[in-house]
Amino acid sequence: MKQIINNIKLLSIFLLIISFSACEEEDAVLPTVKSGFTYTVNQEIGLVKFINTSENADRYEWDFGDGNTSTEINPSKTYETGEYTVTLKATHSSGASNTFEDKVYINIPVPVRLPITFDDANVKYDEVSLFNGTAFEVVDNPDASGANATASKVGKLTNSGANWEGFFYDLDAAVDLTTDKTIKMTVWADASVPVLLKLEEGTAAAVEMAVTHGGTGWEELIFTFDSAASYNRLTVFVDGPGTSAGAFYFDNIMQTETVDVVAPVITLNGDASMTVVEGGTFTDPGATATDNTDGDISANITVAGDTVDTSTIGTYTITYNVSDAAGNAATEVTRSVEVTSAPTAPTEGAPVPPARDAADVVSLFSDAYTNVAGTDFNPNWGQATVVTQEDIAGNNTLKYAGLNYQGMQIGSAQDVSAMTHLHIDYWTINSTALNTFLISGGPSETAKAMAVPTSGWASVDIPLTDFTAVNLADVIQMKFDGNGDIYLDNIYMYKESTGGGGGSTGDVVSIFNDDYTDITINAWGPDWGGSSSRIVDGTLNGSPAKIIKVEAGQTFAGIDFSSAAFDATSYTTFHMQYKVDPLLAGQVVNVKLSNHEGGSGETSAIQYTSTPTGTDVVTLSIPLNDFVSASANGLLSRNAIAQIVISAARADNNQPVDIYLDNIYFSQQ
Repeated sequence: MKQIINNIKLLSIFLLIISFSACEEEDAVLPTVKSGFTYTVNQEIGLVKFINTSENADRYEWDFGDGNTSTEINPSKTYETGEYTVTLKATHSSGASNTFEDKVYINIPVPVRLPITFDDANVKYDEVSLFNGTAFEVVDNPDASGANATASKVGKLTNSGANWEGFFYDLDAAVDLTTDKTIKMTVWADASVPVLLKLEEGTAAAVEMAVTHGGTGWEELIFTFDSAASYNRLTVFVDGPGTSAGAFYFDNIMQTETVDVVAPVITLNGDASMTVVEGGTFTDPGATATDNTDGDISANITVAGDTVDTSTIGTYTITYNVSDAAGNAATEVTRSVEVTSAPTAPTEGAPVPPARDAADVVSLFSDAYTNVAGTDFNPNWGQATVVTQEDIAGNNTLKYAGLNYQGMQIGSAQDVSAMTHLHIDYWTINSTALNTFLISGGPSETAKAMAVPTSGWASVDIPLTDFTAVNLADVIQMKFDGNGDIYLDNIYMYKESTGGGGGSTGDVVSIFNDDYTDITINAWGPDWGGSSSRIVDGTLNGSPAKIIKVEAGQTFAGIDFSSAAFDATSYTTFHMQYKVDPLLAGQVVNVKLSNHEGGSGETSAIQYTSTPTGTDVVTLSIPLNDFVSASANGLLSRNAIAQIVISAARADNNQPVDIYLDNIYFSQQ
């Protein structure tokens, strides 16, 4: 028994020795692991380079705090702006480990792009470029009121009063004007100054727009551009002329949906200055108005000002105003109407006839052609009319004073059967009846009534087929009867030439004429809104013609040849024949020549107004220098004529009328 107890004691001692030995071996295999790291930060790009300072470790597990991990010893990591908790677990191969964590703060500076609010301190608003010594800084809103009543950061621009002081930002993201074409900003100023916003460095030419600040503190300014390009530079000038020095503040520069800030444009039908004879009739030709967004808004024009009283001599002013749907008001347009005492004679000569080959005309009285020799303009037929020849503005003119009837004995019988028309220019202020006759041997005669009185010179082209009883191969006389005082010029018979009218193609630009090669026409009577009319094919005096079908509510029609726009600077005369059917009260025919300099729409226009007195064909040969400006800028340019717009105003625009057109061309003589 004693022996067993002793053996048990020895066994216990042995086990104790083994236990102590095992503990010593474990302490040697599992050393102490210490985890740790430092790092460097490039705040410009958010790059963090970690420096591992762990001890007694051979494996590393990084958690970067954004869901990403790494097992590299010294990893690098690019962060977005923010706060991150980074954890490093360092482990020894024996299994011992240790964990360390630290905060990483990233604040990457943000490039400037719209919207510009100046509130984010991390945006590089200090990277601004200045002009002419201007100072700029970001400050607290000095006057939280008006259009910017928020306590926030704003940009402060300090001007010295020099010309063109301002700033620009090169934007990180381009301003794309394809859809949204408006930029708004709030601007503070205590004096009225122009603020110019310019977009540059883009996919097209720079665009700019100036808006006037009212000088009432914070105001919202709106800039809408006519461009579809993209731009990377935003430039602002305050008080370009340099009339004001001091501080100006900016905030909330942003792109928005397109805001209509472009005012409509009013264009007068007819001349801006008109003259009416005392006791005559005046009908306002009216005006048209177009808007870049709303289109034709002519029906919205408000006509005000003076009421023209033709019984009282004086000058009257009519005003025309209109606003578009966005509230933009057009520049007021005015027309001056002078009521004068009745003239006793014309002050201008009759229209200059077109150049014609000698074989195409038989002229009795005209300075433009060779007249039939030996014609007696005052044969003794027992008439009471007093016949004289007057010089009217250098133009030889026949005058019939106190007409009852008056003959003209042609120097020799004329065969005019190859001719097609009799042309007469005439002027009268007091006639109430006037007829003209062709007379052939026999005698045989046929009368043709002429519309009187006239408003200025009237031109009539009478088809010779209207003189049904007359032998056109043996015309020996002409006769007029009626009353009043009559002035006559350019009495001739003619046919349209088949040889080009005596001019080469270099001398003529033809829009519609059988004698010349017409230029390319893009559209006759294009649809330019509800007030525009269609133009169809027709005939006039048996020849091909165009007809403007002016329906109720319509006032004009266009002829578009923009693809063949031409420089009319060297051309002197515009020619056109027209006929109205029926003749309506207040009927005027206005011809506008639309100039498209640069090829991007109308930049200016000139116009001429003709007043028909009947339904006969009216022949116009108008010196281009007699056209007046039809645009608000007052320009008379004709270096890129691209369209002709023919307006047909009448007292009641709900009455339809047809306007026949022929022989439309420009000439250099």
